[in-house]
Amino acid sequence: MRRSEILASAQQLFYQKGYEQTSIRNILEANDIAKGTFYHYFDSKQALLQELVARLTDQTLVLVEPLVADTEMNAQEKFTCFFLTIGQWKVERKELLLQVLTAYYLDENIVLRHAFIDSSLERIAPMLATIIEQGVAEGVFAAGYVNETAEILLRIGQHLSEEIAALLLNPPPDMAAVVQRQVEAHEQAIERLLAAPTGSLHIFDLDTTLRWFTD
Repeated sequence: MRRSEILASAQQLFYQKGYEQTSIRNILEANDIAKGTFYHYFDSKQALLQELVARLTDQTLVLVEPLVADTEMNAQEKFTCFFLTIGQWKVERKELLLQVLTAYYLDENIVLRHAFIDSSLERIAPMLATIIEQGVAEGVFAAGYVNETAEILLRIGQHLSEEIAALLLNPPPDMAAVVQRQVEAHEQAIERLLAAPTGSLHIFDLDTTLRWFTD
């Protein structure tokens, strides 16, 4: 219970003050705990951030699990909803995730960032593989190595996230056009990897993606 309380208050502090501006002392005071209690649960503020982001990943998994298990939806519908659901969930938590993003893209956090990405892909890829396998059975996808294909697809999605993050940190003047090009290019790459018809998988909603760049 205390671990969850610390995570919840830290999340609120990161939202209010920003990750860099939030000190361990702030977290201690918000929870009325001693430094030893904090270090009993977390080795550092970075470790707390890593667990907070992992908890956010858990929440996305809860969202997509019913999609995977749905017996009424076909594979294309599931595949599209899988990515759109995650994208919508993220943008609804934009303010918090922007704080996380700023911290994660510091040079000193590169090892932490890649470790988290690998961990997330390991947990999410089996769910996507189930959808791809259904699509192969229905004849709408072609994939000889389903598990490996799922991981490659998620890495393509992660690459789009990296591109959007770079644009957020250094916005170009023609933002909408650049974002649209990125979205369409990544969707096309995914369609070709699955041998799906061009334009059949609208999995990165442009309007939702552009909400990252609005107040």
